[in-house]
Amino acid sequence: MLKELNRLRVRAQREAAAWRRWHRKLPHNRVRRERLRDAAGRVIGYGPPVPLPEPPLSSPFCRLTELPSGTVDVFVDDSGIEATYRLAQRPCATAAEVKPLPVAENEIRHLFEESCR
Repeated sequence: MLKELNRLRVRAQREAAAWRRWHRKLPHNRVRRERLRDAAGRVIGYGPPVPLPEPPLSSPFCRLTELPSGTVDVFVDDSGIEATYRLAQRPCATAAEVKPLPVAENEIRHLFEESCR
């Protein structure tokens, strides 16, 4: 469960970065043009501009928030999953060295059930 939640967290960071790159551009620069080629396969020009859609934010860790300045930004709230995952990966020689996880097991289960619907 924790490994899957961490994978979703990493995906959320990638989605947020893609959305920020898309949002930084002015609307007339959010376009893609198809390359036109001749019979030999060389590029001879470009087709009409096709607007790029807004990148999806499908991860449960991403949320769009309007800031007091009026701008919109995406935030990734990992709920302590990253620290928990890193701590759970470290083996310990004795039981006394084992540190408690920052996030309780029932919270991890709840997050897993919410995110995997």
